[in-house]
Amino acid sequence: MLNGIRVVDLSRAVAGPYCTQLLGDFGADVIKVEPPNGDMGRAAGLSHVGTQTTYFLAMNRNKRSIVIDLRTEGGRQVLARLVARADVLVENFRPGVMDRLGFSEARLKELNAKLIVCSISGYGQDSPYRDRKALDLIGQTISGLASLTGEEDGPPTPAGAPLADVLTGLNACIAVLAALASRKDNEEYKAVEVSLLSSTLSALTIEATSYLNTGQVPGRHGSAWFQTFPYDVFPTRDGWVAIGAAGDWQRLCTLLGLEDLAAREDLLDMRTRLKERQALKARLSEATRRFTTQDLVEELQAADMLSGPVHDLAGVFQDPAVQEAGLRIELEHPATGRFASVDSAPRFWPGGRSLQEWQKGRQSPPLLGEHTLEILAEAGFDPGTVEELCRSNAVAYLPG
Repeated sequence: MLNGIRVVDLSRAVAGPYCTQLLGDFGADVIKVEPPNGDMGRAAGLSHVGTQTTYFLAMNRNKRSIVIDLRTEGGRQVLARLVARADVLVENFRPGVMDRLGFSEARLKELNAKLIVCSISGYGQDSPYRDRKALDLIGQTISGLASLTGEEDGPPTPAGAPLADVLTGLNACIAVLAALASRKDNEEYKAVEVSLLSSTLSALTIEATSYLNTGQVPGRHGSAWFQTFPYDVFPTRDGWVAIGAAGDWQRLCTLLGLEDLAAREDLLDMRTRLKERQALKARLSEATRRFTTQDLVEELQAADMLSGPVHDLAGVFQDPAVQEAGLRIELEHPATGRFASVDSAPRFWPGGRSLQEWQKGRQSPPLLGEHTLEILAEAGFDPGTVEELCRSNAVAYLPG
């Protein structure tokens, strides 16, 4: 796949590292450039495996780490050498930082006329908000995503996972892959940019198109969706179940013993059901509480209705569908021993092989500066120069 492609990764937090982890999963050689105190993810969160944060372990497999102090002239010289030998550069500094470091577009073109540069930011390189800080929370709120999530009479509710960051990382990876594919026809320098705002808003394509053409602002409907009913989660005796029965209204009501609702001809009209959403949900919820989650899902599935259990993460990894898909992976790490994580989503045929199966030599996330010396050697630095770079703290070799 991407074997032979070299990526210089200047990114941190989530969106950039998620993008470059995907590129590494696809076979690229990803060189993770870290400051002397390491990527912020190495100290983020309260969850650890051994000495390593699960935050960092989740997004940095299949990468090699080099410590470079870009505040020093020697550090900038090392980065310039790496850029000259790379196919892709990924960065998620605020707009203008690369220029201040001495790596403007003109300088990057001079270093490598065939380089693909992917810039990830909160709002975009030319946005009026270009100088504002932005992380996932801001991506979810300024895009409108949080306004669609939560109870009708409650506050806007960002998702419990960093969806804006992950969507941005996915879009950045897609952009890099597209640029690599087009490079066969045009070997010139290419710059692509992806923002938290554009990535998250573009994911709201149905909701945004509805508003743009009707002027009606979609609101919050708890766990439901504004376009259809039932398309929601309902309580059971021991948990929750998701049901989408827009085209199976009468059959659902009959299955749940709600014959009076099944007999109402007006409820065959989606508009009527949406107007009476709250009352209808109360009736359905009263009926679904009579079942266990497993029993209700089995009955709904036997009737070929859109349905499924609502898992917490413990339930997710006990589900046969997840187990059969091989989405739980294990890697060996020098500081943690064996640890588990989640594989990338694509599967490749024939054989439906996962990336884990495809890439037999997959690497665990690197220790800080673990690969500094080998990367410098590959870049053509002689031992004397490497010693001087380390002595001046332009680079560091800090295994463990």
